[in-house]
Amino acid sequence: MRLLSKILPSLLILLTLFFPSLGTARYIVRPQDQAVFHNNQGVAFINAGDSQKALFEFKTATEVSPEYTEAWNNLGLTYLFMKNYDEAKKAFYQSIKFDDRFPAPYNHMAVLYYNQGDYATALDWATKSIKKDKKYADGYYNQGMANQQLARTTNDKKYLADAETSFRNATEANSRHYLANIELGNIYKTQGKLEEAMIRYKVALEIQPSSSAAWTQLGSIYLAKGDNNSAQLAFDKAMTADPNNGDAHLNMGLYYMQEKNFILADREFAAAQAANPGNAKLMFNRAFAKFSQAEDTRARQGAAAAQGQYQEAINLYLSFLEKVPNYSDALYNLAYAYTVVGDPTKAGEYYQKTLAQDPNYARAIFGMAILRIDANDKAGALPYLCKFVKVASPELQSTVDAAQKIIAETGKCK
Repeated sequence: MRLLSKILPSLLILLTLFFPSLGTARYIVRPQDQAVFHNNQGVAFINAGDSQKALFEFKTATEVSPEYTEAWNNLGLTYLFMKNYDEAKKAFYQSIKFDDRFPAPYNHMAVLYYNQGDYATALDWATKSIKKDKKYADGYYNQGMANQQLARTTNDKKYLADAETSFRNATEANSRHYLANIELGNIYKTQGKLEEAMIRYKVALEIQPSSSAAWTQLGSIYLAKGDNNSAQLAFDKAMTADPNNGDAHLNMGLYYMQEKNFILADREFAAAQAANPGNAKLMFNRAFAKFSQAEDTRARQGAAAAQGQYQEAINLYLSFLEKVPNYSDALYNLAYAYTVVGDPTKAGEYYQKTLAQDPNYARAIFGMAILRIDANDKAGALPYLCKFVKVASPELQSTVDAAQKIIAETGKCK
């Protein structure tokens, strides 16, 4: 009985059972029956989450049959699960020593180095596992994961192309490798190939209907396409499969924002943040949801009714900016919120910070002009208005028209 592992994006180890047929089971030295019994006991314990008992069983198996390569591999996996990387390496090397044609320990060395952030070495070991078995789907999958991380850390597009090839090879080696299908979908999604991405997510769900990750990604595509009903259904399924899936809660929050159901959006963003407290993306979206709610309340009920919501948005943006101090959209929204609540000093400070990050941020330029006009300094507003007219995008045409009217009344642009 062999125990295999796969790399997951969260760097956790997924342990699954693999039952070899008699034709593929290879033993350089056949282990004693008692060793096989203890190895199988270890497999049962590790899959039940009891790593200490599993460790004892695999140690027993290797003691009874010192050349039992599969038991050494499983012992290494247990150490890997326990994050004892030094002992894991020793066990994997022993497995390779007794059967250097067995691909699993090479693949698990890839998992080990991946979890340590050494993606180049992880790639090397995953590639070695494939050389031992050209049909080894998990090896291709881990090769893809390492390539994917190298693409992110080096910005070299070659690694991303290699990752796509690796994941496709994994699905060809094992048509039921749902994780490889999900990763292919993720690559297609980043490339804007939404139909191809949707196909891969749906294939993954045919194989593993309870995959929370696949439901989440499928829902995000539905949301991007404007199919909100299908998106909501997909996010519901994702959260049913894994109530702690922060991405599912985040995307459900985005759905509720589109529906202008800000109370439920905030609830979902809060749940997402609870699942992943340090995630800056979640913090920004939660602040933006409160900001959007304030804007909606202001449009329907007036600025006074929205004051409290703007203040909540301000507090959330300030918390976000502690983690990501130079994010121009957050700086601008914070400045705008300060304008609405009647704090021009703070508004000016954050408009200037926005422009320090992006000198052509048109809305911030116009915001500075309005602050000058409100302070009866039309001459001081003029340079900002002139620059705004120059850099504004077409969707701001109505604001450009207003700016040009003020310019005509005040003076001329240089």
